[in-house]
Amino acid sequence: MLSPRNMDGLLDVVNFTMGYENADCLDGGLPFTLICVADGCKLELFKQFPQLRKVSTSGLNEKNYRAWLAKQITKYGEKLAVRQVR
Repeated sequence: MLSPRNMDGLLDVVNFTMGYENADCLDGGLPFTLICVADGCKLELFKQFPQLRKVSTSGLNEKNYRAWLAKQITKYGEKLAVRQVR
């Protein structure tokens, strides 16, 4: 997952989708928390927005991710109405 707001945007999506008030709510710290919840969040987002399964990240890197993200926003929209799991 990527966000124009970088980590803040990613945490907002994960927190809201998975029903957490704060991504640090799990023991182990932030990186551990994201690893634990990211796959479940991704699956839930794919259920809600199956069109996102078609998005290819092939060739994506630090140098081109902003241009890639701009193309995805143009194609799918800047915001999607995500339903909370919990």
